[in-house]
Amino acid sequence: MMSGKSFLILVTGVLTGTFLTVLAILYNYSVQQHQMGRVPYTQHLPINKNDSEQDDRGRKYFAPISVDSSTALYSQVRVLCWVMTSPHTLYTKAVHVRETWGKRCNKILFFSSIEDKDFPAIGLNVQEGRGSLYDKTRQAFQHIWTHYRDQADWFMKTDDDTFVILENLRFLLKDYDHNQPMYFGRKFKRYIEQGYMSGGAGYVLSRAALNRYAMAMSKRRCPKGYEIEDLELGKCLSYIGVKAMDSRDYRKRETFFPFAPEYHLRPGKIPAESWYWKYIYYPNASGPECCSDFAISFHYIEPDMMYVLEYFVYKLNVFGMHQVQQKKDLSNQLPVSNNSLQTDGITTYGREQTRRRQLVVDN
Repeated sequence: MMSGKSFLILVTGVLTGTFLTVLAILYNYSVQQHQMGRVPYTQHLPINKNDSEQDDRGRKYFAPISVDSSTALYSQVRVLCWVMTSPHTLYTKAVHVRETWGKRCNKILFFSSIEDKDFPAIGLNVQEGRGSLYDKTRQAFQHIWTHYRDQADWFMKTDDDTFVILENLRFLLKDYDHNQPMYFGRKFKRYIEQGYMSGGAGYVLSRAALNRYAMAMSKRRCPKGYEIEDLELGKCLSYIGVKAMDSRDYRKRETFFPFAPEYHLRPGKIPAESWYWKYIYYPNASGPECCSDFAISFHYIEPDMMYVLEYFVYKLNVFGMHQVQQKKDLSNQLPVSNNSLQTDGITTYGREQTRRRQLVVDN
């Protein structure tokens, strides 16, 4: 007959073995999830700011977040998108922005030289043409500041042939304070010491940056010497103390792109003598290493390609390469008909905690 002491030793051994087995199973499961990309190890949220660490650019990183974190970021990092369009391209280009990635902005505005209440688009008192792009940009930002400055934290300008992945934009912005004057995008280096952001790739201003810019415009503080939209804006923002930020990822790969994906991903597609290599602020590889796993924008996207990118980013799974899970995105649960758009040119999708899963990323 087993003594009490022997029985206690047996029970202790069984419990210890069970505990170690469970730990081993959990560890293997965690490793598998990272390998399959279900919980990207680069993604963080501010859990406890006292425990945060900083990278070499002062950006803070925190504990890993769950696959549903984009739901929280939708409310925590509010992005107003405004799209530069024209009467000629409103129904040939801008409409496809509205039907694809534009649904994921917290708010979206379309600015043209003629008002269109049915679309809707806001009409500005400008002429169409490349020489008027900065004037259109200036008026659009002033309109946004007057009417919508408290309805978003970040304010992104794009063209009507730019494709944007809003979840990745929010992922970039979440570690920064929108009350500080800064802006993000693909940084060019010529003419301005701190650099300036490419207009085609899109750029995003913090609320503090928008405030400074609007005040500078009202007081005519910014000198005018160029008609080139992104350069003129960059010159003004530099003059008034808005910092041009580094938008690259943790591996120093770019996130904003001034051309379509194939030009960046295929080695040699951008000729060696192209202006592009002379203008980019940071060295950038040609080929697959050009681009961050969390790419934010691509320019010169044809209407049909808008829907191709929409499918590849938000719908496609690859069996066997990572755990197959249904990709859910917020736009499927938001109103998309014209009847849901307000006639003042703003689409308000609400800030409720709509459930959606984060993109499956294969790291």
